[in-house]
Amino acid sequence: MRGSATLPDERITGLLDRLAAQVPRKAPDGWTRAVLTGSASRPSAGGAIDYELPAGRTARVFPDYDDLFALYRALGWNAVHVELAADPSGAYHALAIDAAVSPWMVGEGYDAVLDARR
Repeated sequence: MRGSATLPDERITGLLDRLAAQVPRKAPDGWTRAVLTGSASRPSAGGAIDYELPAGRTARVFPDYDDLFALYRALGWNAVHVELAADPSGAYHALAIDAAVSPWMVGEGYDAVLDARR
């Protein structure tokens, strides 16, 4: 899969939608943009949702890890790292990578990339 883009199947897209739905549900008033960053593997999950607020302020909350674990299990990778940027309109961009892989060669990329946009 090296060097190729892959469109997610409906099951994966549904899981990304569930992650994206957490962003407005947990958002503080007045947010303008948010980035959910998270990782999951067999033993653990972690992450945060960082919100941009007016006047240069920020806020951080923690996502529900069940959705990260579900994405990890659905992909079948050794580990998954997700970055999902969203705005109040509901639009989001998500990138998931197999967090347990190493670059083929320095500067040559990684084994698997999943890029979804809504």
